[in-house]
Amino acid sequence: MCADISVNLEMSAFPKDSTSPQFYRSLFRQIILSRFHGYMTTFTDGSQNEGAIGAAHTSVLGEECFRLHPWTSVFTAELYAIQRALSQILSITLEGPVVIFSDSMSSIKGIQSGLNPHPVVGLLLQPKYMDTIINFLTMSRLIDRL
Repeated sequence: MCADISVNLEMSAFPKDSTSPQFYRSLFRQIILSRFHGYMTTFTDGSQNEGAIGAAHTSVLGEECFRLHPWTSVFTAELYAIQRALSQILSITLEGPVVIFSDSMSSIKGIQSGLNPHPVVGLLLQPKYMDTIINFLTMSRLIDRL
C-alpha cells in the first residue's frame, strides 16, 4: 500500500555545501506562497542531544514537546512527532488543507511507500490519518543551513 500524500522535494535539489542560507530562505518563502498559501502549517522534529531523545510539533493549534526513551532512534522520534501533529490536527474541524514541514526524508519516504515495517509507520497508515489531506515539504536543506 502506498500512502496518498503529496511530498514536495524542491529544496532537496540544491546541495547544502554550495547553497547559501539566504537562497534556502527565499526558496522556502516562494514555495509557501506559491503552493501552500492558505494551508494550516505544522512543523515537526525529532532529535537527539547529549543522549536525550525528543520529539516536537508546533502549529497555530499549539505545540507539544516529548522526551522519549533514551534507546529511541531519531527516526522513531521524527515519526512520533508527525503522528502527534496529525492527532492534534484530527482533533479539530479543519477548514482547509494542511501542510506538514519535516526535515526527515526517511520518515516521509517510509510513510509514503507504505512498506516500512516500523510500528509508527503502520499507525500513520491507518485510514484516520490517511483520509486527511496530507502534504509534506521537506525542509532539511533549510533547517541545516539556518
